[in-house]
This record gives sequence, structure tokens and C-alpha cells, in this order.
Amino acid sequence: MTHEGMYIDTKQKPKRGCRPYLLGQSRKPPRGEKLRKVRGVPKLRFKSNTAPPTGRRHGWIDPTEGVVNRKWGEEHDKFCGKRWDGPPCERPLREEQASGGLPNTAGVHIADFLYAPGDRALSGPAGAPVQVEKGTSLTFVNEDAGLGIRHTVTTCAWPCNGPYVANYPLADGVWDSGILSLGLDPIDEQIGAPRLSASTPRTLPVGKYAYFCRIHPWMRGAFEVVR
Repeated sequence: MTHEGMYIDTKQKPKRGCRPYLLGQSRKPPRGEKLRKVRGVPKLRFKSNTAPPTGRRHGWIDPTEGVVNRKWGEEHDKFCGKRWDGPPCERPLREEQASGGLPNTAGVHIADFLYAPGDRALSGPAGAPVQVEKGTSLTFVNEDAGLGIRHTVTTCAWPCNGPYVANYPLADGVWDSGILSLGLDPIDEQIGAPRLSASTPRTLPVGKYAYFCRIHPWMRGAFEVVR
């Protein structure tokens, strides 16, 4: 946290040759007013013309006094993975989610924030990975586009079924559909021409592929390339 252009870490002592000081009006280097050795919560002394009285000794203030604060990192900065000493990113797969399901006949329709078939939120055969024969493509169609909703189909490391956090899911670089939408947006001019569908490459090797929506990362699905 910064106050009056200065930061003090009371848990780490200044290294040799480094002494904290306040940025002030001094014209002689080092600029500002040097501080005494920090012990406990710092009490900062300002010149009378740079800080108003606080009700205590004139010119002495507590930079954290009256600041509404909370513990940081508990809401928006959650993370997962053993590598970061966090909980597992993935969740156990239901039996139908682990095995191949419906063959690719009509492709996958993206509607009401679901990939159907193949969405992780669906149960039974509709929630199993769509099977695609090697050398063919699977086509995704954004049927939410009429409501102004954009989606992507972005592959991620299998099974890619955990909750969305700051470091998860991440694209694995195998394939990305790009933004599927009606095109030019009055706010975001980078969307480009209308594009409602995209197809996977015919060169994908045999195996299972999980994917998510980069715009709505809680959306997850899967397909499987078979011989």
C-alpha cells in the first residue's frame, strides 16, 4: 500500500546503503525527508506545511488510520495447482464425461451458454465428448450471436473441468476458433467481420480434447478424435 508517495515494508529491513525517505520539496539530494529506523507500525512526521493537524501531536500521522481495508487475494486472486501450493485444478470426471459419446453428425451448437452436445454441465450422452473421425472436422456454431453474445472455442489441457480462477484455465495452443459473433461491435471495433462458426483442423491426432470459452471461462466442453 502506498501513502504520500512512500512504501515501507516493516517485515524486511532496509539493506545496507538503502534508507527510506519521504518524497518532499527538498532540492538537495536525496530528495525528501529521511526517516528514522522503522520499528513496528510507522509513524510518519511531516513538515507543518505538508500535513494538517491530526488531533495528536501536530504533524504526526498514521498513514493507515481511517483507511478501510480488507485481506487481499481472497476474492479475485484465487489460484490452483500443486505447483503453486494450491488445491488441484481438475475435478473427478463422471463416467460419461471420460468416455466418447455421440458421433459427430450435426456438429456442436453453442446456445444458452452451453456447448451441445459435449458440455461438461450436461449429463448422460449429451455431456460426453463428441466423437470425431480422424481426418474430419467438428464444426461449432454460435447460436447466441443473435443476442449479441460472443463465444470462443479454445482448447485447454485435459480434462479442464475445474473452477475458473486467476491461473486457470489456460489455452494449450492446440486450436482456437477465434471470436464467434455477428461482427462489428459499436464499443469494441476489434471484433471484425461476422463469423458465426468455426471448424477444428482435420489434422488433429487421435485423442481427447477439452476446451473452454475465453470470454466466459466457466463454459467447458470436450470432443474426441477417433480412428
